[in-house]
Amino acid sequence: MKKMFFAAVTLFAVGLFAMDAVLAFTVDPSLISTVLNPGEAKNLKVTLSNNSETPLAIQPKIYSATAGNNETGFPTYVPAQEGDTLANWITFINTETRVMLNANESKDVAFTISAPADAAPGGHYAAIGWGVITDPTADAGATVSGEIMTNVALDVPGVVFEKGAIASFSTKDNRTTYDRLPIDFSVRVSNEGNRHFKPTGTIIIKDMLGRTAASLPVNEAIVGGGNVLPNSTREFKTVWKEGFALGTYTATANLVLGSAGTASASYSFWVLPTALLVIWGLIALVIIAFIVLFVLIARKKKTANRAQQ
Repeated sequence: MKKMFFAAVTLFAVGLFAMDAVLAFTVDPSLISTVLNPGEAKNLKVTLSNNSETPLAIQPKIYSATAGNNETGFPTYVPAQEGDTLANWITFINTETRVMLNANESKDVAFTISAPADAAPGGHYAAIGWGVITDPTADAGATVSGEIMTNVALDVPGVVFEKGAIASFSTKDNRTTYDRLPIDFSVRVSNEGNRHFKPTGTIIIKDMLGRTAASLPVNEAIVGGGNVLPNSTREFKTVWKEGFALGTYTATANLVLGSAGTASASYSFWVLPTALLVIWGLIALVIIAFIVLFVLIARKKKTANRAQQ
């Protein structure tokens, strides 16, 4: 099974912790990936740790995770609803609504994923939010100050449809002229299948003579790489930072879209260093002026010599 889907190792959602709360409370792991056949179940666990001197009350909540309407790779979390898949297949083994952690205490929280007999093949995504209850003495429904997410990804074997493409490739804001480096590139990858994949590859930049000016890796900004979830598009960025550039260039993105195949796209642009061109122009004018002056002086001397003869 491939490395699973969320690029960010730890995500903060539904509000952010105050800094002291973040340092005081940790969740391990922040990403769980597993495989289940239809009709199978598996017990898993998450370890919650209170690293402070103050007792904490933690309240878990299950969310459905989707790519949302953004292309950043950060999932959108929505409270589990009827019709969701993985979010409704997760149940806690201990039915308590909150987990009490004493000072400097760690505790395992067990849960079960039960795939129904009619579970559809492909990727299913959810998350468990672990929120610190602001008032541990309050009854159910107490306010939660924030949540740390444990992202959960399930792969159900079967007939899986994987299809991907490069939705677009260009420089930032589709510019075609630059006066200097760095130059930002954006490649947007779409996933029209029912399982995530992780794009890999390079952007090769060649000058007007066909020489390679730069080779830029794609999808290396995040450790382990980021995945594109089903029915979504994700943007990957990279930068041409170093080197001298002058003239017209063509950048070609060559990507491997997991087992969904390969794709490539090209984009051409100019690099015209304005300041350098101005300096070169001034130097050229000075040289021309000297040549003209030299020619005029030579002609004047030649004319004077003829007059003396």
